Amino acid sequence: MKSKAPSKKASGVGPKIIARLTEFAEALETGKPLDPKRFTLRTVAQIPSPGEYDAKKIRAIRHRLKVSQSVFALLLGVSPKLVQNLEQTNRQPTGPIRRLLDQMDRQPELWTGMIRSAG
Repeated sequence: MKSKAPSKKASGVGPKIIARLTEFAEALETGKPLDPKRFTLRTVAQIPSPGEYDAKKIRAIRHRLKVSQSVFALLLGVSPKLVQNLEQTNRQPTGPIRRLLDQMDRQPELWTGMIRSAG
């Protein structure tokens, strides 16, 4: 199978990206601090992983919120069946659910307030 030769009209962004990456690599090779006038510099904070939750801890959070499994499922955005499985150690919560559980554990009043305002 023959590949098409690049057209002379097709300048695109590819060559620009290659040129800028080459410029960046050369700047890094000098070992000098990067010039903020030439490069956009960003510092990214490391975000900790969500907590680990077993069935006992999940059940404790739900009891602290004083809600049924059905209401707890609505708060998490999952099915009541999943909440049952999580509380019976049949399933481990995924990352997004663990993030929500972190927040529920840290700020239960926020979540109970959400329930009250919905009623």
